[in-house]
Amino acid sequence: MKIFLEKLLCVLAITFIYICLVPYIFIGISVRLVNKRLSVIMTSYWAFLIWYFFRRILRLSYVIKGNHNLKKKNYLVITNHIGSFDFMIINDVFYENGMMKNLKYIVKDQLKYVPIFYQTICLLNFLILKRNFEEDKNKIIEFMKSLAKNEIPACLILYPEGTRFTEEKKLKSWEFCEKTGNQKFNNVLFPRFKGLKLIGSTVDQSYIDEIADITIIHKEKDVPSLWQILFTEIKGEVEIDVKTTPIKDISNFKEFLLESFRRKDLILEKNK
Repeated sequence: MKIFLEKLLCVLAITFIYICLVPYIFIGISVRLVNKRLSVIMTSYWAFLIWYFFRRILRLSYVIKGNHNLKKKNYLVITNHIGSFDFMIINDVFYENGMMKNLKYIVKDQLKYVPIFYQTICLLNFLILKRNFEEDKNKIIEFMKSLAKNEIPACLILYPEGTRFTEEKKLKSWEFCEKTGNQKFNNVLFPRFKGLKLIGSTVDQSYIDEIADITIIHKEKDVPSLWQILFTEIKGEVEIDVKTTPIKDISNFKEFLLESFRRKDLILEKNK
């Protein structure tokens, strides 16, 4: 009965947070008409407060280990993607380093069909893409210019694999690698490099300082689902490995990304 009541409280808390987004959207849009930078900063602080209460009310059941200290800078973050709650791990890493309010995710255009949530991520200045490089190219360039023009603090999160790792997707990734003559990985998918290359080539128009290369290592063989993390007693144990590189030191973004994923593959293999 106690567990049931705790989880009922969780559901009510999530509902309350969702309702709180309505005035957040109204105020954010109103301010955005006058000053985009102020709107993004103000709504980012609001999102930070929501996350602060969210993680405490739900008592999120995962443990993060490893050295994940980051200096307060503007980052382009590249990370592997295994669990459905990976975004929570990223949120917590930057929360603990005082930069959670600066997070800007690259998200799929399909989220436009989720009312309130979609308007929220627009106000947070997330980069919303169709996942078609030719269609998204100009949008990426304009986004990077906008960061600099409006002096918006940013830690831009990029999942180069494009989707979560599964054994089925790994086989499809291997097929692609065999056709293109690329290296096959056992624990990550072959990364897409065009987006990183484009963002890197426009870095003079933004003020991204470093690339934060984050490897998420799930200790369980069967990674808990988002539902299990939120609403059950199952705990997830995660280890984080972080390596930072000044973006000005990178001359070849494709090779940098491939080397990053070779490293991730080895780290994950050692932790099996």
